[in-house]
Amino acid sequence: MILNYDMNIFRNTALLLAVFVSATLSAQTDIQDLRSNYNIGDVVTITGIVTSGADLGSVRYIQDASAGIALYPGSDWTDWAAEPNPGDEVMITGEISEYNGLLEVGPNLTQVDVLSSGNPLPDAQVVTPNQLNESLEGEIVVIESTTFDAGGQTIESNTTYTFASGGEEGNIYVRSSNSLVGTILNGCEMNLMGIVSQFSFDGYGGYQLLPRGAADMQSTSGICLSSEVVQLNLTTTSFDLTWSTDVEGSSSIG
Repeated sequence: MILNYDMNIFRNTALLLAVFVSATLSAQTDIQDLRSNYNIGDVVTITGIVTSGADLGSVRYIQDASAGIALYPGSDWTDWAAEPNPGDEVMITGEISEYNGLLEVGPNLTQVDVLSSGNPLPDAQVVTPNQLNESLEGEIVVIESTTFDAGGQTIESNTTYTFASGGEEGNIYVRSSNSLVGTILNGCEMNLMGIVSQFSFDGYGGYQLLPRGAADMQSTSGICLSSEVVQLNLTTTSFDLTWSTDVEGSSSIG
């Protein structure tokens, strides 16, 4: 018996198989497509602009024109040639995971390439506290006319602070690596900026804002507290209060 093989069929079949395997191993996509159409454990390749630095620990957030997402390398970026910094355009290949509700790429990463640096960050979207949700997770936002009840207190590490704006409330979270730790929480009205994140044991709710340093908490008022209010010289008839403000002034009465 004589068997005749068409080698073109074998070549085409092998090519199709290679394309299929490549697509299965890593799918090139934009971030919104990743968030909507891929599952935990899928391996994807995405490109975007880094929007956060070491203030948020080892996690980096990136955005493209469609959405944002967290990148988690593990404890640090030492396994890679460069540590991504704000303004870097990066191409990342890795496995989709979830940590307490937060969708991430990593820690199983296979590619971290910095394509360019010094790029402008995406514009912050103006939102309200009640709009901090899954649709904005990983993106830069700003909430206008914000105040903190804890204004004037020293910011502590790994601490949540509640803010209010327009009759709605939300939370910021300040981790130990943030340059805000040890500074005074602004006691005046501000435009509060940061990246929308999530921390929820059951995966529902728990949305919070992550400021990336003092530049994300700029006052829109004239004079603000820059130290805690301290009570001194307490007697049965009087006491003294001392504090500092961000501009020179006098607290004399009469």
